[in-house]
Amino acid sequence: MGSTINPDTVTTRFCIISDTHTQPPLPSTSTSYAYRHPLPSANVLLHAGDITMVGRLAEYTYIEDYQKLSPLPLLAAKLSRRRSNLSRA
Repeated sequence: MGSTINPDTVTTRFCIISDTHTQPPLPSTSTSYAYRHPLPSANVLLHAGDITMVGRLAEYTYIEDYQKLSPLPLLAAKLSRRRSNLSRA
């Protein structure tokens, strides 16, 4: 069954992940967890939960560098309950 795209509507696909704690996706051969490379095709990557372990500058830099390799055009991140330690990094 095929789908017809209405030109008057916009379709946006979200890939939602959470609590990655600065870890990259697992190899595609790993089937223990859904968080593996490549991430599903999407327009927006929404990260809900802990994106870092403790909020150090190096962790945010790693995530930023990793995001540059992502085919997803936008990263929306909720940094969660962890307070940033950037002033002490």
